[in-house]
Amino acid sequence: EYQNPSSERNISLQTGATEVQVTVQNGALEEKTYNVYILKDTEDIKDASLNEIIAGTGAVTEGALSPDIDGTYTTFIKRDAETIEITATSTYPYAKVSIDGNKDERGSSTRTIEMGDVNEKQIVVAITSADGTIINQYIVNIYREPQELELKTVYVDNRIANKVDDTNY
Repeated sequence: EYQNPSSERNISLQTGATEVQVTVQNGALEEKTYNVYILKDTEDIKDASLNEIIAGTGAVTEGALSPDIDGTYTTFIKRDAETIEITATSTYPYAKVSIDGNKDERGSSTRTIEMGDVNEKQIVVAITSADGTIINQYIVNIYREPQELELKTVYVDNRIANKVDDTNY
């Protein structure tokens, strides 16, 4: 006959979240561990705000990105790079963070974005409040570092100028 075993433990709640690990075992002695987060009522569980977005390996300039005037974020990938690393962190450490659809992670997430040979890509950073009721999305535009400038053709009075060398017509 099946019995529903249970276990009790007194837990001292900390400011912020208290993480408790619970391990269960089946009849075949297989175990699985779960993480349970207990949040006090004083916590801001509806906070789905972004702390920062960081461009890492592969970026022309590594570091925190500032929002553009339209609220989007922009970074440039090196001309010869195929991937760029993007990290996003939430303001509230127990909010869930996802970059371009990857698995939600609490507080911070890092993802390597495959660019291949495309020159631009748009990804979405999503922050979900700890209680799951609010989701804020942030757009990150990734552009490939431009090639060096080169004139293809120079016109003078509607006529094509002769190219003398790399910089003179």
